[in-house]
Amino acid sequence: MKIYNHNKGKWCIPKKGTTEYAKVKEIMNNGTASVKKKAAPVATVNVAHAMAQNQVRRGKLFNSFEARMRAMDLAKKLRGMRTD
Repeated sequence: MKIYNHNKGKWCIPKKGTTEYAKVKEIMNNGTASVKKKAAPVATVNVAHAMAQNQVRRGKLFNSFEARMRAMDLAKKLRGMRTD
């Protein structure tokens, strides 16, 4: 902004999308005009495969949850069977 506003009567900030804004961006990029890069093509996703993987992952989580619940139930039973 300092370079853009040098030798001007007042300080100004150009609005985005104007030619003045483009000049400021060019100054910021060390004098090289900015070139927008095209986005890389999005890889296609095999939905059926992704859903199958998700089901496997959820199954593992559920199985570990069930195992924890069984262990907790067994611990409660054992606590109830204690004779002190």
